[in-house]
Amino acid sequence: MSQQDPLRRAELAAKRQAEQERRAEIMRLKREGKTFEQIGAHYGITRQTAHKLYLKALRSIPAMEIEEYRSEQLERLDDQLRRCYELLDRKHVVVSNGRVVRDEFDVPLDDDDIVLRTLEQIRRIEADRRLLLGLNAAVKAEVSQTVTTYQIDLGDSTGKDALT
Repeated sequence: MSQQDPLRRAELAAKRQAEQERRAEIMRLKREGKTFEQIGAHYGITRQTAHKLYLKALRSIPAMEIEEYRSEQLERLDDQLRRCYELLDRKHVVVSNGRVVRDEFDVPLDDDDIVLRTLEQIRRIEADRRLLLGLNAAVKAEVSQTVTTYQIDLGDSTGKDALT
């Protein structure tokens, strides 16, 4: 049994090392913009398992690296926003069967679908930014109240009332 203990320890250490390397690779792939579905396909695991491994890897890295990662993600989101706004500034016309669609005055019709899809993408990017910055976190509110009480003395049978 004493010979197996060192072998077992070495085997466990190798498994831990392989798991750490896999988590580091998942972090790298996510930093490159891969989806959990793509990461899962790369490793032959489900999207959910890839996400769990990613979260486990996040918990194991120091706070300084998390801030670095958050900064990288914010830069990426900023770049996506910039590109979306550039897209909104362009002229978009409706094209059907390879031809520009025109109105009765021969003016090209604007393609609102591209604008609407871009605005939806901007909304998603902003939601990701809020989440990344912790702006979606619940806020604890404290409510205090002052209660004033009055005692009414109905007085005697003469109907005289007093408010104290």
